[in-house]
Amino acid sequence: MKKFGKLLVLFMVFLLFISIAVGCSSRQTTTTPTGEKVTTDKDKKEVVVESEEGTVKIKGDAKEGIVEIEGPEGKVKVVTKGDEGSIKVEGKDGTVVAKKTKDVKESDFPVKFYPKAEVIEGVKAKTNHPSGRKINTNTVKLKSKGKIEDIKDFYVKQIENPVVQSTEEGFVITSLPEESGKGTGTIVTIQKGEKEGEVDIAILSHDLTE
Repeated sequence: MKKFGKLLVLFMVFLLFISIAVGCSSRQTTTTPTGEKVTTDKDKKEVVVESEEGTVKIKGDAKEGIVEIEGPEGKVKVVTKGDEGSIKVEGKDGTVVAKKTKDVKESDFPVKFYPKAEVIEGVKAKTNHPSGRKINTNTVKLKSKGKIEDIKDFYVKQIENPVVQSTEEGFVITSLPEESGKGTGTIVTIQKGEKEGEVDIAILSHDLTE
């Protein structure tokens, strides 16, 4: 889906142009010098950009709205609402649905959250392949206070056969499924926060089923 990146760039470039070109009309269609067709509709709060690469449809605004992209490789739909949002990608390789939210729970993960850690944000994603294979992925970002070594030990004790790697900022703890293509994998990243004494924790877990 490399062409989607170009479509998103087109969307960003045309935003200013569109706001000027609309004028007083509730609906207006303009063709750009490079051949893209831009249709704006004030009543629907919608902008549609059509090009040889595909179609970008924008509803609402950047803070709360919908962006839909249709191209040769498939479809992308992005929904934003305040601090939360979701994305749906439908392509030849299957469908991916991901939702950004702070409503993530410890029970969504195979490891516990570090005591008194603050949930910053999380992402819940589901992937369905044409073959029937499914992948559920949960990610959470936590912020805590304490010693990095203590937090590392807290997670090492919870993970079976952990692989621990040291980095300049902290540690990465990895647990992979015993059988490729099946089972649950977990990655915990622990590193220094921006403020003195703070520690950033990121947990990613994925469950693969045939």
